[in-house]
Amino acid sequence: MRINQLEAITALAETGSIRGAARALGLSQSAVTRALKELERDTGAHLLDRQTEGTKFTRAGTVLLDHASLALAAIRRAKEEVRRISGQDTAHVRIAVTPAVANTKLARLVTAFQSDFPDGRLQIQTGVLSTVVPALRTGDLDFAMVLAKPEEIPPDLSFEQLGEMRMIPITRLTTDTCVKMSWEALAQKRWVANMMPGSADHIVFEWLNSRGIQFTHPLIECSSPYLKMILNVSTDVVALSPAPLYHSQLHALGLVAIAVPDLPPPIALGILLRDQMPQSEAAQMLLALARRLGGGMAL
Repeated sequence: MRINQLEAITALAETGSIRGAARALGLSQSAVTRALKELERDTGAHLLDRQTEGTKFTRAGTVLLDHASLALAAIRRAKEEVRRISGQDTAHVRIAVTPAVANTKLARLVTAFQSDFPDGRLQIQTGVLSTVVPALRTGDLDFAMVLAKPEEIPPDLSFEQLGEMRMIPITRLTTDTCVKMSWEALAQKRWVANMMPGSADHIVFEWLNSRGIQFTHPLIECSSPYLKMILNVSTDVVALSPAPLYHSQLHALGLVAIAVPDLPPPIALGILLRDQMPQSEAAQMLLALARRLGGGMAL
């Protein structure tokens, strides 16, 4: 198998068509088609089903695609590391963190990176399971510190639990605010929540649904932690917040925790990695620090 063949099959998966793959790779459609046919010949397997509604991956094609993504990501990282060591480029690390970690640990991670790699590039994004999993698979993230249900982690990823985090309901404090309510009464309020699969809000709402809690009003769905906070502060909506984030920051903004009879079970917090993916020296340093900072974390 050659690199251009692996690039062709991954581009096909990302774009959904031969035309899209050709555009993404800057090649002709015939060149992409030829690379895919050569890949099938080299593997001796039927990888693609070409149908009128588009090209679909066979089971063999899906398995190969996973390995192709891993191989290309490893090659790209090897090039980056060699260029850094030879002085042609600077360190480059890409991480994702959940807002609770950003509030309590991110500053020390950034400071340590800047100290060890003053000319390095550090990219940070919000860590929600549904968005970090594909980015880890393609090598667009080195690691993520996320909330997750360990039993739902895909088999090609590894999850190292560092601690647990509790979510609490909060709302704006007004003269009419009742700070002690049942979940049934809270369900009659208007809520804002991040309902992306794998998010902390989504996990808690699954727990509420399992208890038969029915919400009176449609949810305001908001995937941005910042915009969610703005709505929470400026309107009377109810939201869920990591307990330490509320106590360290949100309480000072005029928000109040609502006392409920029982809180949802704590959610596992840990480091998510792609199995068998080599890590750069800079990423290894940040990983080691993240483990030390997060060890036994109880939030």
